[in-house]
Amino acid sequence: MPIALRQNATMTIEAFDAFVAAQADTVMFELVDGDLVIMSNPTETHEQIAANIGAPLKLAMDARGCLTYQGGMRVQRSDILREADKTRPEK
Repeated sequence: MPIALRQNATMTIEAFDAFVAAQADTVMFELVDGDLVIMSNPTETHEQIAANIGAPLKLAMDARGCLTYQGGMRVQRSDILREADKTRPEK
């Protein structure tokens, strides 16, 4: 289960990006409503469920020319609520 790190202030996307860039690649983080969250490793059951959903979804979306991602992508919600989420590939 993810663990939120306590902070005094809400973290911005820019501060989150800077924080993540300074971290080792061994720990994954996400920003949830301005809170920095450490992601836990998924369980075997989680991975099986994700694969059972992801495989047929990928086949259906490939046929339509859409991209799908099973994992390893970071998504950034825009600060502007009307804008779409932005994918952020690992570098």
